Amino acid sequence: MSPVQGFPDWPESVRQNSDRPLVWLNCAMSLDGKLAYSGGKRAFLSGQEDLARVQRLRATSDAILIGAGTVRLDDPSLRIHWELIEKEKLPPEISERQLDPPQRVVLGSRHGLPPKARVLDGSIPTTVFSAKGDRTVYPPHVNVIPPTGARVDIQGALKWLKGKQVSRLMVEGGSEVLTSFIKAGLMDRMTIFVSPVIIGGNESPPFHTGGESHGPDDVVSLKFIAADKIDGGVLLTLSP
Repeated sequence: MSPVQGFPDWPESVRQNSDRPLVWLNCAMSLDGKLAYSGGKRAFLSGQEDLARVQRLRATSDAILIGAGTVRLDDPSLRIHWELIEKEKLPPEISERQLDPPQRVVLGSRHGLPPKARVLDGSIPTTVFSAKGDRTVYPPHVNVIPPTGARVDIQGALKWLKGKQVSRLMVEGGSEVLTSFIKAGLMDRMTIFVSPVIIGGNESPPFHTGGESHGPDDVVSLKFIAADKIDGGVLLTLSP
């Protein structure tokens, strides 16, 4: 799909000849870098403007990826909430998403997924990259990729998705998934909505869960593309 007015402009030229999709990381966090309340309880940090932006980003994606932890805590459907998007004069390539929504991708864990999770309801094609120890009995309509190691091989998963015609992958979290993609350098764009609230505490999941940085060689350097004031907060757009 080509760039559309009001919808995100994916950096198509970056990964045209790559063996992985374009990867766009997205999240909302508090001013102190928390994604949720203590214990992972969901925090509604985005306002209507940012929620609509997320739906537009979903509408331009071929697949949406989350981790098993997010499924267990939030039980998201990962569908496009068209009611949040301005529907007047939607271009054809966006309207077609209502008939062909982006598929759902879950990076599994040994704890598996709840059998009644909404991502397993069969309404949208779903792929689960399972992990060793996962004893979940998945419905037959779910495409389950067997484990190759103790943890899901993210680079292998991306290569597999590219082979299935996934050119644009939106990654929505949670903390461990976002951290894994950032530390591995597997992202082309990242948008972070920073809400002007402070959650605090040590049990609230942070945006990044990586190890300690002992010097400049340990940090991940990013480039600012834009900082926009929306919903009383700031939307940051970054690239590697």
